[in-house]
Amino acid sequence: MNLTIKDIIVQLEEDIITLIGEPDMNRAIQGIKRLRPNLDTLNKEIIYLVKAADLPDFQNDLLDRLDKIPLLVAGAGHDELEGTRTLCQRHDLDVVYCGDKLDCDDLSNKIQDLVMAKQALLARPAALFNTIVRGRGVPYILEIAGELLENPVLLGDGNHRLIGSSTFAPLDDEAWMEYRNTGFCTYEYTRKYKFEAFIEASVKENKAIIGDVNEQFKYRRIFATVVGANRVIGHLAVLEYNRPFTDKDKEICEFICEIIAGEMQASQAGLVATNLMANQLFADLLNGTIQDEDLLEKRLAGLRWRLPDTKYLLSVPLDRFSDSFAMIAYLKDTLEHRLDFLETIVMAGNLIVLLGVSKSRGFNTSKFQDLVPYLQEQRLKAGVSHPFENMIDFAKAHKQAQTALNMGAVAEDLPGLFLYQDCAVDDLLALSQANLNLDDYCHPALKRLLEYDRDHNTDLLGNLYVYVCNMGNLLHSANELFIHRNTLSYRLNKICEITGCDVHDQSHFISLFVSYKILKLTASN
Repeated sequence: MNLTIKDIIVQLEEDIITLIGEPDMNRAIQGIKRLRPNLDTLNKEIIYLVKAADLPDFQNDLLDRLDKIPLLVAGAGHDELEGTRTLCQRHDLDVVYCGDKLDCDDLSNKIQDLVMAKQALLARPAALFNTIVRGRGVPYILEIAGELLENPVLLGDGNHRLIGSSTFAPLDDEAWMEYRNTGFCTYEYTRKYKFEAFIEASVKENKAIIGDVNEQFKYRRIFATVVGANRVIGHLAVLEYNRPFTDKDKEICEFICEIIAGEMQASQAGLVATNLMANQLFADLLNGTIQDEDLLEKRLAGLRWRLPDTKYLLSVPLDRFSDSFAMIAYLKDTLEHRLDFLETIVMAGNLIVLLGVSKSRGFNTSKFQDLVPYLQEQRLKAGVSHPFENMIDFAKAHKQAQTALNMGAVAEDLPGLFLYQDCAVDDLLALSQANLNLDDYCHPALKRLLEYDRDHNTDLLGNLYVYVCNMGNLLHSANELFIHRNTLSYRLNKICEITGCDVHDQSHFISLFVSYKILKLTASN
């Protein structure tokens, strides 16, 4: 509900010669500044003013940084316009070009007056609305929102769980009623009703947008995002049921989201507060703010969580915020019935999932394999930590999950699931490099075998590694190598002959396995 580029163009219509580029007409403008050569930072909510004659004097890097930031240019005539057009096209600038009726000071004053008038216009009803709803809670705000918009309203939290809705009778919209009645988005729901793109657009632009969920539904939606402390903490949806939408409805939704954000952040009870407290707890554990176990216990008590003894941390990098929408739903559908606890947070481009399970369930990491088909289908990767018991180890578990992701991505550039338990030895060796010469700990037999392979263009070292990983099972090793067991037996005897090491003796397997990891690590470095 701020001043926009469109508002400015309407007010300056008599003074505008032309538009250069494709300015975003709905971009919010908070003020105006003169563009100067020494500006270090640029604000996308500021319109910058400059004389056309001064533009060629600006450094290219400053002009390049003006990409998609509106520029108001005061010119004098045809020659200045053509020069400005050429320069703007070279740097992909969006420009409102004015003539010589207003100089820069007059233009600046005129737009500043528009900003102040708009803010004054909004301040009175905003203050009145805030006074009416303050302290009455999110449900009351949603009722008022439904009355203002004359349409049904739903609000979900950052994990797409239903927080509340305006009062409405059953509606002939399957998707709307399914979410309203279920209380959260299942994975099947996200596959059936494809509106992640609208959520993504609303989050990315921090604006309310109008969209169709699916051609099979006759009612459009408004999607808007609730943002608090620079985090997405909720999603507002409005159904075009009682009356058609107008552009003003989008502005009202954005205003409602601001009110809800304030109420959600101020709330100290209920589902909203619990979710915010959980997000903050995760953030504090990750950045090391919480080191005292007594303080941690008090924070956990405030959440009223019943955390099982055994916990895992799962981390999934997300390219788009909307990925979290289906991912959270799939986790709930796939794992929740096997778990005693599941809580999520989206932070720094990652979906972080805290999983808990009681020891009596006999849960193990093989259960996570159910996620692999989905991860591969969605081109996603996930890292899983070691199990841990004390929540003070949350940051350590997160580091393990990230290490599993990083090492897994190097070893296999494919989407999928990577467990820290599968790369812990590699991590240990990588960390040891700073203080130890790992080459000193490598079994000499492997060094000799490596030299033999280089000289004779063979892969006896690789054959031996498969054999050791299979704990000396000749048949399984041969099948994995796609060779006959007699061929593998011959090669193993050859290895014994070259190295002088009895590779059939399982007491050597641990040393050989670790030595192979050392060789691999030193080779990669």
